[in-house]
Order: sequence, then C-alpha cells, then structure tokens
Amino acid sequence: MLSAFLRQNIITKPFQLNRFSSTVNSTAPAIIPHYIVFYKYVEGIIEKRKPFREAHLKHAKQYKAMGKFVMGGAYAEASGALIVLKNVTKEEAQEFVTKDPYVQNGLVVSSKVEDWSVVDI
Repeated sequence: MLSAFLRQNIITKPFQLNRFSSTVNSTAPAIIPHYIVFYKYVEGIIEKRKPFREAHLKHAKQYKAMGKFVMGGAYAEASGALIVLKNVTKEEAQEFVTKDPYVQNGLVVSSKVEDWSVVDI
C-alpha cells in the first residue's frame, strides 16, 4: 500500500525542494550525447580560407543533411572555431575533422574533439 502511494504521489509528481526553489520534476532529464569540435586556425585565416571555404561549407552541409551537424562557426576574432555534432560516435566526429577541407589544407593548426552531454530539459 505504501509503494502505491509513493508511485502516485511522490515518484511521478513534481515536488518543491524548499520555499526558494522552483518546482522540479522527479524524473531525471534525458542526456543527449553530442561532440564539440574545437579548431585553432592559422594566422590570416580570413584570406587563406577563400579557396577552400565553399568545400568546407559543403562538408558541413553534408553532415547537416544526415542529422549530424547541429551548428558551427568561427570565433568573432577568427582565431578558431567551434562545431557541435550529434548522432555520431567519437570516431565519426574525428572523421568529420579529418575530412574537413580546412584541416586537409593546413588551415587548422590544432583540433580537439570533446564529449558533451546535453541535458534535455
């Protein structure tokens, strides 16, 4: 009888942590795995990227069409870039980097792929 009460009144219903907190759902939010790719660019990237920019954007659009590219772009001062991928393994994220025309043509000095656990709230 107590377990039925818990299921109906505590486990599945929101609860108040204290008078200062907001209502919190008692079920944990889903974690959606993503990968963040960090690029550090060569000096003078704005000029140097021109011959490869179209191919670089086409590469990103291919991943977007497959539902794997979330967003990306250069930092305001163009010292590097950040790219967010989902629905990929770490190996696939690294493959994205390896196949990027900017990487293949020496415009990326260094890159790093990091796991990122996005909370679906």
